[in-house]
Amino acid sequence: MQKGAAKNSVMPMKTGITTRGVLYDIARLKGVPYLTPGDRIFPDDMEAWERQSGARVGPGDALVLRWGRYGRRAKLGPEEGAAGFDNSILPWLKQRDVALIVWETAGYTPQPAGDLFRNAVHNFVQAILGIHVLDRADLEALSEATASRNRWEFMLTVNPLALPNATGSPVNPIATF
Repeated sequence: MQKGAAKNSVMPMKTGITTRGVLYDIARLKGVPYLTPGDRIFPDDMEAWERQSGARVGPGDALVLRWGRYGRRAKLGPEEGAAGFDNSILPWLKQRDVALIVWETAGYTPQPAGDLFRNAVHNFVQAILGIHVLDRADLEALSEATASRNRWEFMLTVNPLALPNATGSPVNPIATF
């Protein structure tokens, strides 16, 4: 009998991921250091960021989503809940055809409207859209680096461990400008 994941393992990425990363700094868009847990990010927010920054994510890219979790945590301490995508983002993500989403949320974005369970967006992104997810990314230094350059695009390198039958791995993502 096999132990662990029979599907969606990290093994297809065992040789690493190198792609274009695009930071969507939604806290910066809204002029705040961080959003509040429970705040929802909608397609209109993403498109407003594109107009402001001039950067747009496309097929094969890594969408890097910052709402300011770790800046908030440094100032106020650990939080209950998280900000994150509203479930209305799913068609937008499908249209953009991104390969990877890097976000600060631990997979449990705000409770979707209706009878959906808490991490429905996270699970739909992975299982239905086939987008790889990197949870709990601390994006504070990246936010400062991109803002200081006024450049929201970079080369992103991620090297997961080769763990057969595992659906996740610790990683240290590297942004190169």
